[in-house]
Amino acid sequence: MGTREDFLSRRFYDDERFPYGFSKSGCFTVSESESLESMGAYFKALEEGLLTDLNEDDMRVIKVLRGEVEASSFDEKTWLKYSTFPKRSQVWVVDREKSQKEAATEEFDDLDDSLVLEDDDVYI
Repeated sequence: MGTREDFLSRRFYDDERFPYGFSKSGCFTVSESESLESMGAYFKALEEGLLTDLNEDDMRVIKVLRGEVEASSFDEKTWLKYSTFPKRSQVWVVDREKSQKEAATEEFDDLDDSLVLEDDDVYI
């Protein structure tokens, strides 16, 4: 819980989705990156209900975040753009040597072992 000024004074970073920053992600312009860093903590607090003593502007922004009212300011549009990005997918590191060994020793149970080709059965 906090006041509007508390959240507006904080810089916002999303290390989970954008570990190298908004500006280096290639997803946002320089202006959008600056907007997210300066206003992001405020918008996130509104989304999570952490803001105390809401005023009319805050209530309007909450309606924008819920989709009840269309975004009009650059900051609101930028936050909505940010909100549409999915969470970062997990990266799986595979040990190539180990996976090749497993592939070489893997048994194929789905093959029909009863089928045996004789030399006479080969057609060219």
